[in-house]
Amino acid sequence: MRYIAFLTIACLHFGFEVSPADDAKKPLAEASLSTPLRLAADQEQRILHSLSQRIKVEAEDAPLSEVIQFISQTIDREILIDTPALADAGISTDQNTTFKLGEMTVWQSLYFLLKPFQLTWTAHDGILEITTKDKAEAQLVTRVYDVRKLCDLLEPISKEIRSQRDHRQRGDTGMVVGGGGVGGGMMGGGMGGGGLFSVPVQALGPAVIGMGTSSDINHETHSSEPVSLELMSVESFLANVMRSLTLWKWLEIDGEGGAVQPGKGCLIVRQNYQAQFQIAGILEGLERLLDAKGPSKSTPFRRIGYPYEEDAAILAALAKPKNLEIDDQGLEAVLQQIATEAGCRLLIDSPALADEGISSDQPVKCHLHKLPLGICLKKLLEPLQLTHVVEEGVLVITTATKAEEMFSIRVYDIGNCHKITKPLSHAGLLSTLADLTSGKWLEMEGEGGQAELLSSKHLLVSQTQQVHSEIELLIEELSADKTGSTAKPAIALRVYTLPDTETAADLVKILPRILGKAWIENGSTENGSIEWAGKSLLISQTWEVHLKIEKIIDALTMSRRKQNPTQIGPVSPPNTNPQDGK
Repeated sequence: MRYIAFLTIACLHFGFEVSPADDAKKPLAEASLSTPLRLAADQEQRILHSLSQRIKVEAEDAPLSEVIQFISQTIDREILIDTPALADAGISTDQNTTFKLGEMTVWQSLYFLLKPFQLTWTAHDGILEITTKDKAEAQLVTRVYDVRKLCDLLEPISKEIRSQRDHRQRGDTGMVVGGGGVGGGMMGGGMGGGGLFSVPVQALGPAVIGMGTSSDINHETHSSEPVSLELMSVESFLANVMRSLTLWKWLEIDGEGGAVQPGKGCLIVRQNYQAQFQIAGILEGLERLLDAKGPSKSTPFRRIGYPYEEDAAILAALAKPKNLEIDDQGLEAVLQQIATEAGCRLLIDSPALADEGISSDQPVKCHLHKLPLGICLKKLLEPLQLTHVVEEGVLVITTATKAEEMFSIRVYDIGNCHKITKPLSHAGLLSTLADLTSGKWLEMEGEGGQAELLSSKHLLVSQTQQVHSEIELLIEELSADKTGSTAKPAIALRVYTLPDTETAADLVKILPRILGKAWIENGSTENGSIEWAGKSLLISQTWEVHLKIEKIIDALTMSRRKQNPTQIGPVSPPNTNPQDGK
């Protein structure tokens, strides 16, 4: 058993500030029932900041309790273990675990450390505590999100979609069937149940909430009589979108779980602790997306503080060409080698593999040449009914069955899908996605993903990573012009390795000149560039330009390529046209 750890203080911005505990300085006469809760809220926020610190922990065949204790000592913060809840679930912290994921945030470390044991963490009452997922999901907290800016952004572009959704919810008389209401118990009984929390929604403003029991909100309708509405408000529209997502349980849908209600310029959401971070991330991401300039192919929405840049680095590595020559080598050794060469953290989901009777030492073979690493990895894993997903900055190897249960949310820009011949509708979209992707859809098959129109230009989808990749490609095809090429040239980043630094330095100057008008300048709207790094050139250009660059480098480095043919692989542009590159 061994541990290696170091700590880097590098807190992420969660959209809230740590406020001083002013209530602690108040005279007793000024103290109120909420004073302990406000003090707990300050402590909870400090916990969240500590979870953004970067830490490296390596443990081999060590008891889970000792690894947790080691993390606690390293970050200088007490971590309690909910022993009764774990005992009720038959989980022992004496079970051994191996953890080697390198440097990452405490948040990520706890996520991957606890996940195999069906455990999670909460900061309820200002205490960082490890408990079971079932218990954590049953502990509901209430937050009030200020969504005024988001409503202003959605108002002009979602009117038609809101009208469609409004009609879908009306009865035969054209009246709205009704909705949930918020009773006085939320601010009354709710405040007495536990701590307080400032909602970490960047640019939306913090909102103080009360933590209590699930009975704090009155889920009955506002009135026994249906209410006639001309058009659903943006707040109600957002509430319905959140309620439609089955990533979490909702009282109105499942008979248990949380609730979401619209307010004036706000959303009142009651859900479990971890779910609130995801909901906050969705609202923050929506505002950022709608306020951005220009289209976006697809935008992932995760929890507040999610390491998007780490996921992006892995996806970029998976897109690079790779030769895979494997003959009867152990699966884990092969995967570790691939991850090391790609610069990725790797996690093999051993419990999932064990459930399917798959050994990490099972021999594998694969012979593939000059294909994207992601495709090579897919073909390597398919015979074993395994696959890969990118999650929390880690390349995770798991079973195909397990991957089908892992849903994430993305919003797609469908404003340029000019090949769609009729106006979009919710039913039409679902039918199209069901026909043209491999995924299952909840509304059509009773299980699977979901799709919601946010506006005529934005489609929110909850699906597996495999289906997300299919949807992204489908939208690219629907946005292509009549000749089959995209409206704007697709920019790709490729790394070229040259025989020496002198050749690389010369090409930095030569390539833009000899390619002339085909070369996309650095700083243009298409973001073309060329960077020199020792013997390597990092070039962002169109596929057409990459084909020409490769021919030039072939002529300059022919003898070196014969000695090491894998240094520079040929480009295989998508949707190649026989006329391109001439």
